[in-house]
Order: sequence, then structure tokens, then C-alpha cells
Amino acid sequence: MSFLSIEGLTKRFGNLVAVNQISLEVEKEGILSIIGPNGAGKTTFFNLLTGFYRPDSGRVILKGRDITNRPPHENIKEGISRAFQVASLFDEMTVLDNIRIGVQSYMGVKGRLFSRFEDNAEVREESLKLLEKVKLQEIGAHTVKALSHGDRKILDLAMALTTRPEILLLDEPASGLAGEEQARMVELITEHLRKELKLVIVEHDMDMVFSISDHIMVLNQGKKLAYGTPQEIADNEEVQEAYLGGDRCHARA
Repeated sequence: MSFLSIEGLTKRFGNLVAVNQISLEVEKEGILSIIGPNGAGKTTFFNLLTGFYRPDSGRVILKGRDITNRPPHENIKEGISRAFQVASLFDEMTVLDNIRIGVQSYMGVKGRLFSRFEDNAEVREESLKLLEKVKLQEIGAHTVKALSHGDRKILDLAMALTTRPEILLLDEPASGLAGEEQARMVELITEHLRKELKLVIVEHDMDMVFSISDHIMVLNQGKKLAYGTPQEIADNEEVQEAYLGGDRCHARA
């Protein structure tokens, strides 16, 4: 039994078929990257997996359980979480307090959403562990509005981790990042997160995609154009013509 099975997933918006009969068997380990030109259906595909959209046909099976038409909050309980391209954070609060809100919500602490950490040692401990995991512990007391773009992206990722997911969807984690900030994100993804959970990534930075991915799915006009290892995708002439402009990509060694 596959960890995640996608069977004939289809989504229409009027006459536009945004996702067209996509089927895929996803293993539990490793990094799956999804690439394709603008309008290929990548974000719609993410929305179908997480329950933000309901498909017109097809199914999503996670660990043998059909989660196709479940809303996002129920899918979170099944082990799917998502970090967005544009982070949605509490700007006036500290980094640590943002994490605490996510932890408290997931743990079901009622009536004390904005209580002090001292009121719940378990929430505090879990929040501090998460900050350390994503290497933000040194700025835990900083107000979110003062953070760099890179730190905001990592904090949003940490918020997704508060639900203790088994599969994490990252929507353009390198968007707007360059140099040291991008290197930090890549290190977090490859050296830490990939060892603990399944990662599914939508990303436009091809150098990053081909360096970190175990498998790549290429979408084009809502359809699955190709699926394979980075080397197989780099060697695929149909992919080169449809998406990579005929230029040969260089997969990792």
C-alpha cells in the first residue's frame, strides 16, 4: 500500500480544466517536487490534496484512508500540513508566541489561547523544541514584524510543523530568497525535515529543485507530463521542450 495515492484527480473551473486526471503513487520517504509553467495546475493540485478544493472526480488516499472530500482541518488530523508562499503570521506578537498559538491549537488547549507559557508547561516545551528545530531560538523574543523575509518564511514553515504532520506541502519555500537565506532554507529542508516526514514542494527555482529532490512531477496544462528522478526529468526531451525551453537541465550527481 502506498503512503499517498492520487487517483484520476480532476478539477474544473468552468471550461478550464485546471487539474486533469492526475494519478500518482507517493512513497513515504523523500522529497517530491512539482514543477511546471505558470498556470500548469500546481497550486490547484496542492489545494486538492489539502482539502481547500473538492475535486470534480478522482480520489486522494492517505495511508489507506480516503480523504478526498474532507475539509483542511480534518486533513490536518490525518497528518497533512501546508506552508504557504505568503506567510500568514501574527505580526505584533513574538516569534515564540506565534509558535505557541499553533501548538496550543493542535493540542486542544481551550480557553487559554493567549495565556502565559507558565500556565501550560507542555505547550511551552513543545514550542521551544520547534523553535530549536528550525533554528529560530535566538530570535524567539523578537516581534514578527521586525523579521527578515527569510526568517518569516522559516517561521511559517514552523507553524505548519505545529500540527505534527507526516506529510508537509511547501508552496515555493525559496520564493524571494537568495544567498544565505536560501541556503538556510535548503539546509533545513534537506538536513532536518526530510529525515522526519514526507515533503512535497512546489518550486520555481530549478537549481534548488534538481539539487534536493528524490522525485519530480512535471505538470503542463493541468496534466502530468512526466514523473521520475531528477536525472530522468533532465533527460526527458518532452519536458525540455514543454517547460525547460529545450535547454538540458543538470540533475544532481
